[in-house]
Amino acid sequence: MILLLILLMVGCSKSTADGTEGKGIATLQDTYWKLVRLYNKPVKASGNQREIHLILEKDDLRARGYGGCNAFFGSYQVEEEIITFTGMGSTRRACPDKVMQQEQLLLQALEKSQRFQFRKKTLELWDNGTKVAQFKARKYPTKKAKKDKSE
Repeated sequence: MILLLILLMVGCSKSTADGTEGKGIATLQDTYWKLVRLYNKPVKASGNQREIHLILEKDDLRARGYGGCNAFFGSYQVEEEIITFTGMGSTRRACPDKVMQQEQLLLQALEKSQRFQFRKKTLELWDNGTKVAQFKARKYPTKKAKKDKSE
């Protein structure tokens, strides 16, 4: 009986301030977030380009990911639905203009983010009333992406 009650509580849990939800649902932190929309436009990796993604590390509050050409990194803070990114930087590889422009938009979106919405496997970042980025939770898609975790 007690086990049944515990299972029901876990299955019916809602988001908490730290962005965690019930079993089988992504958590805000330590999840691979694939970018799917940027300023309300769909985002797709081209050719053999790696997925554009974001990871919010829980232990040291570091944000890191891949912007389409370069790895990026910085710090973040979360308090209830407020999120702030600081000290954002990236590696300095050169890529085609279209890729570089999209990458710069992503970094700007992160820096402008003031609030987030988190539901099941979707993360949205907002600047005032504008949704600047939308991500979907994914497992690490390739061995190469797992290697990024050590960066």
